[in-house]
Amino acid sequence: MTDFQKEMIKKYGKDKICIDGTHGLNSYDFNLYSFLVVDEHKNGIPVAFCFSNRSTEEVFRIYFSAIKNAVGKIKTTTFMTDDAPAFYNAWSYVMGTVKNVLLCAWHVTRNWRQNLNKIKNPEKRKIVHKALKAVNDELCLKTFSNLMKQFIEDLLNDPDTSEFGKYFQQNYAQRPEKWAYCYRKGLGINTNMYLESLHKKIKYHYFDGKHTKRLDVAIDGLLKLVRDLIIQRLIKVTKKKISSDKLSKIVNSHRLSLEIQSNRIEKLSDIKWKIESNHSNYLICKKEEECHRLCNIKCTTCKICIHSYTCTCVDSLIRGNICKHIHKVAQMFLNDTRNEEIQENLNQNDILKETFDVLPYSSKSANNDGRESKNRKIESILALIDEHKCTPEEDNKIHRNLDSILNIFYNKKEHNNKRIKMMESSTTNIKKNMEKQLGYFSTRRKRFTASTLKNPTTEEVNNIKEGLLLNSQEITSINTDFDHIYYNQNK
Repeated sequence: MTDFQKEMIKKYGKDKICIDGTHGLNSYDFNLYSFLVVDEHKNGIPVAFCFSNRSTEEVFRIYFSAIKNAVGKIKTTTFMTDDAPAFYNAWSYVMGTVKNVLLCAWHVTRNWRQNLNKIKNPEKRKIVHKALKAVNDELCLKTFSNLMKQFIEDLLNDPDTSEFGKYFQQNYAQRPEKWAYCYRKGLGINTNMYLESLHKKIKYHYFDGKHTKRLDVAIDGLLKLVRDLIIQRLIKVTKKKISSDKLSKIVNSHRLSLEIQSNRIEKLSDIKWKIESNHSNYLICKKEEECHRLCNIKCTTCKICIHSYTCTCVDSLIRGNICKHIHKVAQMFLNDTRNEEIQENLNQNDILKETFDVLPYSSKSANNDGRESKNRKIESILALIDEHKCTPEEDNKIHRNLDSILNIFYNKKEHNNKRIKMMESSTTNIKKNMEKQLGYFSTRRKRFTASTLKNPTTEEVNNIKEGLLLNSQEITSINTDFDHIYYNQNK
């Protein structure tokens, strides 16, 4: 552990901590266990490493005791790991208990997908997968409890799904606080992708995708990683930059917010709004007038940061992003503020307008004069045509003059098009290599994998919840008759 890592764990270890291991780095069955915190830029920073050929609680006690001796006792709010109890058991023994102990959502979903093969009927397998997603994503604690109870009952009552029901009841039903969304609202972390990304970088960037035969070479690679992280952090802090991934999420949410209609927004108070969607309602609350943190995760267009608003949608509560609903409300708030500023300066603008209107006509813009003159003449011509009846000779003369006017613009447009084509042809690089022909690809029929299971749509989720809550066998009950009306409609 370097001095930089000690400083980072003292500063950010109070919020959330992630730990996981990876294998395949060397030829001696030594696994690398990385200890990671999340900084203000939502980037993962590894603060400690451990090489060991065992993954027992005793080994992790020694690991965490070494960290405690270096930086003192750490009291954190959130502790995330994979489904290995040895990590948290050792942590609680050395550092004490943690309020929020979470399992990585990606690991949980992967385990579910792998064990869904216990259900032999492919159609029921798809339905159970969608029901799992609906139950897992429920944000209301009371509703979640009712959904869980009915879901497990339906699984156990159906012979085709009873085996998976026993697996789910034994491994997950007794500890929903570790994986359900309703228990991780506002924590700002859902997966261990920080560590997955870190381990991928270590394997393929610093170890070149090869096994390291000597442990000192592996340690040298990790020290180089920490050195590069220091430089990257200095650049981000100095230039106030955020990662392209975070920026793309903000931009995408802002783009989606433009599609929300203003009439769907109801203002409940000065700091609270409600947005009505096709399938649900979301509550947006304004937290702070101005963020006093060193926060760089902002939307410059809406002039807000990640701490300005909260929303009851999954994107905000679970993933910790600036969701599209927050963007929409922030735009309305910003427009209201601008309208107030415009209203305050209205009298001054009127005076300026009146001053401009009384100026001599020759002192105004010549371009505006010519444009207005042409518009007045066109309006006069249209009025005279409607008012007077012309003879055939006069009609021919008018058409000839109008054609000559149109030819002026047609010739100008044709000239511009030729100019553009010449510019395009002149910028062609004759030394540029030809594009490569697309290669062949296999047309063999692929085997079934868990990835063929698709997540449910919003409508399907609502139907599943409704069926479970009402205990309606016509909609969601998993039985041998397979009378899933909602599934057939959305198939």
